[in-house]
Amino acid sequence: MKKSVWRRSAFALVIVGVCYLTSACGMIAIAIMNNTYESMAGTRKDAAYSGPPFQKIILIGLTEKGSTRIVFENAFMSQFIEQGVNTVIGSIDLPDADSLRNKALVEKVIQNGNFDGVITVEVKNMADNETPQWLKTWVATRTPSGDDLFEIISNADKSAPEPSDKIRFEVILWNGKTAKQVWVGTTIAVDKHEILREAHTAAHSTVKTLMNAKLLRSTL
Repeated sequence: MKKSVWRRSAFALVIVGVCYLTSACGMIAIAIMNNTYESMAGTRKDAAYSGPPFQKIILIGLTEKGSTRIVFENAFMSQFIEQGVNTVIGSIDLPDADSLRNKALVEKVIQNGNFDGVITVEVKNMADNETPQWLKTWVATRTPSGDDLFEIISNADKSAPEPSDKIRFEVILWNGKTAKQVWVGTTIAVDKHEILREAHTAAHSTVKTLMNAKLLRSTL
């Protein structure tokens, strides 16, 4: 009788232990899923680039509205630094649209800061009828002015249109020494009302994708 009771107790403990481990495994799986890079919908890399990973980055948000630009730049910088990438926001030395249009000043900031890489971040509106097929078109079409950093930042969206219901982030990595595009990525379509939260998600996906592609190096 005592032996039977002991066996039942032992069996109950085993069940409790299994349930605990199952729950723990479930939590681990959730944590892993939450750290995937699902917000990055598509990327393109310049096949001709064979240089070393970039080690010091300046981030430039391509929007004339200063407060929005700073939010984007800070979101990306925090994620990049968290991964050990030496990163500075561009709005410190290039605070407004006029400074971004000044090619000599932009070149001076990049050279004086010893930035070997530049990352630009831009919000793109997506029309409702564009959503189903936009990614296929994006993959097949090269970014306009994709070979000239200075043209991109001098012609950034100056009108600051009201975001459509769906937007996406387009992120470009440039060679700071040649001003040529090395990599471009776009996120999935996201709700415009979640734009600030999605900026952090886009930043996390971007830095992890670039590090996996060996285009960024952790130095901090």
